[in-house]
Amino acid sequence: MEGFWRNPQIFQLEEVDRLEEVDRLEEVDRLEEVDRLEEVDRLEEVDRLEEVDRLEEVDRLEEVDRLEEVDRLEEVDRLEEVDRLEEVDRLEEVDRLEEVDRLEEVDRLEEVDRLEEVDRLEEVDRLEEVDRLEEVDRLEEVDRLEEVDRLEEVDRLEEVDRLEEVDRLEEVDRLEEVDRLEEVDRLEEVGGG
Repeated sequence: MEGFWRNPQIFQLEEVDRLEEVDRLEEVDRLEEVDRLEEVDRLEEVDRLEEVDRLEEVDRLEEVDRLEEVDRLEEVDRLEEVDRLEEVDRLEEVDRLEEVDRLEEVDRLEEVDRLEEVDRLEEVDRLEEVDRLEEVDRLEEVDRLEEVDRLEEVDRLEEVDRLEEVDRLEEVDRLEEVDRLEEVDRLEEVGGG
């Protein structure tokens, strides 16, 4: 203990070295945490982009299926129209007045079909518009949630910075109190001597 009081500067230098090492290790930990958070963000962005690609592929395949179904129905309609025309040709051999009556009935039914098709297409357009608006709402909700996550992360990092600053100031106060007590001890030692 006598050697300690004879060499207070050695103790102070060792304490400074220790504190510098503590600061360096804390900085290393902080940088490693920053790197980890950046890697998490990068992986989340990769996952998001992969999900977007997957959904786009699903949409593309669904569109292909829809177009194939449209083609199939159009072919069915075409064949049905061919059959109908052939039937008309056959019925033209029947009595003229009966054929006139039948053709009028056919015209009426075709008009009904046409109007039903118009209604169907309008319903399809309405449903597509509903789907589009729902997708817009979904994307806006995704954007809102991402903004909330970003702001929460900013608040968390600011709180971390604040707590680190509090720790640093407490450490400064502690060291100043240690220095003051050491100075008091030194003066008492000198006075006692």
